[in-house]
Amino acid sequence: MSFTDKVIVVTGASAGIGKSTALHFGRLSAKVVVVNNSHVQAGKDVVREIKELGGEALYIQADVTNKEDVEGLVEQTVKTYGTLDFA
Repeated sequence: MSFTDKVIVVTGASAGIGKSTALHFGRLSAKVVVVNNSHVQAGKDVVREIKELGGEALYIQADVTNKEDVEGLVEQTVKTYGTLDFA
């Protein structure tokens, strides 16, 4: 399956499995939305790493246990990329 130009939201993406997942999809040419709640700089660092690999990424700070935050992250993702393929 090709992930070129697919928009993928990865939560908990500042460390561990989430970070590895975000970087992996970035290497596969997906547009990666890096999401976390409390480690803002770490999330922004993951975006930088994806861009250094030639990928496209966006950081959004959100608490995925909060309905309004989730709605906001979906809205911002669609506003930026026009769609959301995987979350």
